[in-house]
Amino acid sequence: MRTIRVIAVAALLLPGVATVARTAATDDTPPAVESIEFSRERLEVSGLDVKLLVVTVHLTDETGVLEWDSVDRGHFPALAIAGQYVSLSLGRGTSQDGWYTGGVAVTSGWPATNRPTRAAVMDTEGNEAFVDLATGGIDLPTVAVDSSNHPNLKLLVTPDPATIGDAITRTVKVTDAAGRVWPGVPVQVRYDNECVEYLTSAPDGRTNASGVYTAPRWPAGQNYEFGICAMIVSESNVPEQGPTFIAGTSSAVTYRYKVAAVPAATSVPAGTNVEVNGNLQPAQQRKELQLQRLYSGGEWRTVNRGSTRASSRFTIIATPPGSATYSYRVFAPAGDHRAAATSPVFTIRGT
Repeated sequence: MRTIRVIAVAALLLPGVATVARTAATDDTPPAVESIEFSRERLEVSGLDVKLLVVTVHLTDETGVLEWDSVDRGHFPALAIAGQYVSLSLGRGTSQDGWYTGGVAVTSGWPATNRPTRAAVMDTEGNEAFVDLATGGIDLPTVAVDSSNHPNLKLLVTPDPATIGDAITRTVKVTDAAGRVWPGVPVQVRYDNECVEYLTSAPDGRTNASGVYTAPRWPAGQNYEFGICAMIVSESNVPEQGPTFIAGTSSAVTYRYKVAAVPAATSVPAGTNVEVNGNLQPAQQRKELQLQRLYSGGEWRTVNRGSTRASSRFTIIATPPGSATYSYRVFAPAGDHRAAATSPVFTIRGT
C-alpha cells in the first residue's frame, strides 16, 4: 500500500511537548497514515441499539506520534467517519511505528455506506495535519450499515411566540419510522453551550405512554435567548467513549418584539421633522424598523425607516405633511426567532 505523506499545516508549541531549534535534521513532517482497517464490513442496527465498530490506523513518524487532548480542538490522533471523529490510542508497536485503535458506536442514523474521510494527526515536534484520505492513494475500508426504525424527534417550545418574561415549556415528542408514538425513550434537553459541552450518558427523563417528555418548566421573569436542543441518548455506550446520541434536533424560544415609541413633540408646524425615540426588546443592534402612517381607508404605509443602536434604542424622523392630526406607529418586522410587532399608536398634529 502507498503511504500518505502530508505537508504540515501548523507547528504548535504545546504544554508538555518538548521543542528544539529547527535544523536540517529536525523532523518537520507530520505523521504518515500507512493503512486503515475496520473490525467489521457490515452491521445491522435498529431503533435505539448501537453496535461497536473498532478502527485501527497504522501511523508512522520520525520522532513519534503524539496522543494529546485539547479542550478547543479535540483528540489527536483521530479518524473521521460518518461525520464524527474517533479518538485513537496506541494499541501495539511504538509511537514511531504503531497501530492506533479506537471504538465508535454505530447507530441507526448512520448512512448505508461509510468510509473514513479524514485523519487528524500530530507528532511530538508539534507537526500536525488534517489528512484528506480520499486523495491519499491508500485502500480505504468500508462498513455497510443496515439500519431500520430510526427515531424521529420533534421539539416544541411554548408559548409560541412568547412575550418577554414568560415562563417557557419545552416538550419533546418521539415517534418511530412509521409515525407511531414511542414510549420509554431516554431523552436529554439542553440549553446554549450545554448542547455541545458537559454531555453525559444519563438521560433527563423518558417519554411517557404518548411518546412525550416535558422538561422542567423555565420560570417567568427571565429571557431565554439561546439555542435549545433535544437528544435521544443511548444507554448502551461504547466502553471508554463519550455518550452516544441516536438522534437530535434543535430550536429556540421565539419572542414577539416589544416596541416602545414616543414623539419628541405632538404638535408642530406642517413639514417639520419630529424625532420619534424608542426602544426595542429583546435587545438587538442594527435591527431595521419602519415608521408607518395611517392613510385613509385604514391602510398603514411606511413613510420612513431607521435602525436600533447598540443600546437597542432608535430614533426615526416623522414629518407631518399638512395641517391635520396624523396617526403613526413603529413596526418591527419578524426576524430570526422573533415575531413581528408594532408600537402603540401615537399622533402628531401639523399646524
